[in-house]
Amino acid sequence: MIHFTDTGREYTKSMILPAANADIEAKAELEDKDMIELASGK
Repeated sequence: MIHFTDTGREYTKSMILPAANADIEAKAELEDKDMIELASGK
């Protein structure tokens, strides 16, 4: 288990949320066959 200070939580949010949103947006642009390949790990 990891415990963050308030400052650590804010810093982490500033990094993780934008990265997660960018990942979601990039995956949304994939064609079905590419998404299947990504999900299957092949």
